[in-house]
Amino acid sequence: MPPKINSEILPEIAEKLGVISDRQLAKLSGLSPYYIKQARLARGIEALSRGYNLPDELLQQLGKVPDTQLTDRYGVPGPVLCRARKERSIPRFRILHKPDSREYVAFSGEAIALLGKIPDVHLAKRFDRSLVEVKQERVLRGLEPCAKGRKLPCELVQQLGLVPDSLLATRYSVAAGTIRRAREARSIPRFRFGESFKANQGSRAPAYRPSARPNESSLEVHPELTVELACEPARTSHNAVWTTHVLTQLGQVKDSEIAKLTGLSVSAVRIKRTSLGIPPATEFVWSADLLSRLGQVKDKEIARLAGISPSAVGLKRKSLGIPPALAGGWTQELLSLLGKVSDKELAEQSCGALSENSVCKARLHRKIPAFVAAKPPSKAEGAKVRRLLGVVNDYEIARRTGVERSDITRLRLKLGIEPAKSGRLPRGKSKRRDTLPAPKPVFGIKSEAKGGDKIWSQEEEALLGTAADSKVAALLKVDFWIVYYRRRAMNIPAFEFAYS
Repeated sequence: MPPKINSEILPEIAEKLGVISDRQLAKLSGLSPYYIKQARLARGIEALSRGYNLPDELLQQLGKVPDTQLTDRYGVPGPVLCRARKERSIPRFRILHKPDSREYVAFSGEAIALLGKIPDVHLAKRFDRSLVEVKQERVLRGLEPCAKGRKLPCELVQQLGLVPDSLLATRYSVAAGTIRRAREARSIPRFRFGESFKANQGSRAPAYRPSARPNESSLEVHPELTVELACEPARTSHNAVWTTHVLTQLGQVKDSEIAKLTGLSVSAVRIKRTSLGIPPATEFVWSADLLSRLGQVKDKEIARLAGISPSAVGLKRKSLGIPPALAGGWTQELLSLLGKVSDKELAEQSCGALSENSVCKARLHRKIPAFVAAKPPSKAEGAKVRRLLGVVNDYEIARRTGVERSDITRLRLKLGIEPAKSGRLPRGKSKRRDTLPAPKPVFGIKSEAKGGDKIWSQEEEALLGTAADSKVAALLKVDFWIVYYRRRAMNIPAFEFAYS
C-alpha cells in the first residue's frame, strides 16, 4: 500500500522522524505507529537503523561457533547475528567435523559396512553416534538411505489381492501397511468378497480356476489351492485341513460348525467358501409353532428356543409384517385406542398397568398423533345470550348469564350486531345538558323502567327543571330516564346549579 502523502504532523514531531524509532515516537506524540510510519515514508525518510557495528573478530567467527556463544561474548542480539550470517551466506553452526579435521572421529569398519543397509537412527544408537554424523558420513560416501520397505517372500506376493491383507499380515508377521503398499505398487486391487472377487481372479488370470465342488483330482493337480487360499496363520498345522470331506461340507453345514470341526476361524471358513463360489448353508427352517409365536413372544425368547440369534428372529418377523411383541400391560384393545382417547385416559383404562408416559412413548413409536378432544360449545353461543345481544349491555349480559364479557363481545362482533346503548349520560365539559340524544316518545308506551307507565299530574310536571332530574326522580320514586325524557318532551331546560 503506498504511503499517505497527506499525513500531517507537528513540526517538532517531523524533526524526529528517522532519528528515533517509529514506535518510540508514537508513544511520545500520542499517535499510532502506523500513522508515524506513513508520515515518514511520505517524506522519504529512512527508518532508524538497528544495525550494529560488528567487529572483525566477531565476523570471522560467524558460523564457526553457535550464535548463542557470540551473544554472550559480545552482547549482540541473536537476530542481529542471524541477519549478518544470511547477508554473507554463512550457514549456521553445526557440530559436524569433516574427515580431514582434527576433531573428526572416524567410524569403525563395522559401522561403515552397515551404512545404507540399516536405518541411520538404528546405526546411531548402536554405535553411540549422533544422527547428523551418521547421515553426513553416509552422504560423503555416496550411499542411499536404507529403504523402509522390506523384501516380501514370493509366496506372499502371489497371494496379494486373493486374500485380505489382514490375513496375510497375520500369517507372515508383516505389517498390514507394508502389504498394502506392496499391493498398490503392483497395481493389484484389494481383496473383495462375492462377485468382485471372481472378477479379480479373472483379471489376474490365475494358473487354475477352482470348480464349484473341488474333488480329489483337482487338489492333486493344483496343490497350491490349499496354500494360497488358506486363512489361518502358518504357526498352526492347518494348511492341509481342507480335505475332500471338509470341502464337500461347505455350503451344507454352517460355517461356525466347520470352524469348530477344523479349528479355523469362522471368517477363514467363510472366505474359503466364498472363494470357491459356494453359497452359504440353507437358512433356518421355521416350524409352524415358531411362526405362530412371532409377535406374541419376545424375539429373545424365540431365539433361545430355536437356537438362533435374536436379529434373525427380528428379520423373519419383519419380513412377514408382524409387529413386535407387546410389553407388559399392553393388549390389542388398548393398542386400538391409541390416538382415539387421551394418553391419561388410556393409562387409567389399563388399571395401573401402564403409565401416561409409557402410553405416550408407545404412541410416538407408532407415529400416531395425539388425541384432540372436541371443545364443548361455549356458553356465549347459547340462545339466552343471543337473544340479549344488542338489546342489553355486554356487561349486563355477562352479569345475568355468568359468561365472560370478552366471549360475549367476541360473539357479538362475529355476528355483526351493534352494541346496546349505554345506560348512563355521556360526560361533557359544557354546562348545557340539552346536547343529549333526542328524546324518545314515552307517552302511551310501556317501559321496563320504574314508572315507565306513569301518568303525570300538574304538580309533578311543575317540579321538572326546578332541581336536578335525579333529585326529582328520587322525590317522585320513578326512574331517572322517565323524568329526563318527560322534561325534554315538555321543552323544559335542565336545572343549572349555582356555583359560588
